[in-house]
Amino acid sequence: MNRRTFLKAASVPLGASALGLDARAIASATQPAQRSAVVVVGGGAFGAWTALHLREMGHAVTLLDAYGPGNSRATSGDETRQIRCGYGDRELYSRSALRAFTAWKSRQEEFGVPLMMETGRLQLAPDWTPSLRATQATLTKIGVKTEAMTQDDMRKRYPQMNPEGMGVGLLEPGASVLRAKQAILTVAAAFKRKGGTVTVARATPGRAAGRRLTDLETAGGDRIAAQQFVFACGPWLPRLFPTLLGHRIQVPGRDVLYFGTPAGDTRFTFPNFPNYSEDRCYGFSNIDERGFKVCATSGSTSFDPDT
Repeated sequence: MNRRTFLKAASVPLGASALGLDARAIASATQPAQRSAVVVVGGGAFGAWTALHLREMGHAVTLLDAYGPGNSRATSGDETRQIRCGYGDRELYSRSALRAFTAWKSRQEEFGVPLMMETGRLQLAPDWTPSLRATQATLTKIGVKTEAMTQDDMRKRYPQMNPEGMGVGLLEPGASVLRAKQAILTVAAAFKRKGGTVTVARATPGRAAGRRLTDLETAGGDRIAAQQFVFACGPWLPRLFPTLLGHRIQVPGRDVLYFGTPAGDTRFTFPNFPNYSEDRCYGFSNIDERGFKVCATSGSTSFDPDT
């Protein structure tokens, strides 16, 4: 199953089919005396949000992470991440992102913490490629604003940028940057306020009754039992389930660089510079004084998240 197939199968409301909880378990969420006990393993974006949604449904939930929510080893770690609607001709991705914008704004208001910063995204290319045309057409179809720019347009709009070799740009003004680490910490705090339990411990699948897992075993020898388990462990999944996933999941590594900007120079600081991307790299403006971000799109094909 590839990512696109998975997204099609998973593009349903978070519930029974998405999390492996049967209909009776979901129905019991409204009856506190019959709530399911669920352990979510992995406190990154998938795990933390899954734990919060399950807790809001009424389940007794423990969120377990080897290093703690918001740690730098997590796939969803780092200071900032991009949210955009431009994904070539992949309309499913674009519509999912459009729904996500609404959800982020609602949650941001609920949490009272600024998490999404509207930067815009400038997609660069030497000329109009099929992918760039497809992005423009898809965004127009779903009602997302775009602006086509020539090299001269880019020089006038962003004089601090050298667009040499980049003949065209497609700007998605509504694209934003998420304060990724802060978002995970905020979600974990909301989860705890609503009665969830956060535990920092490394755990592996423990005992089973037939095909059903009944508990986890921590590195310290403790056992954690539950009625349901959700493993949202990203790059650790092949290690947890070597027979099932060891040869199916590849963990690539990518370098992320932050460049300090000169004192008093705000040309590369939000909101004066957009997200940007081209074939070899992408990055963001200086946000929260973390530096001007540059990320390569290629690198190691085998990466150990622990080391």
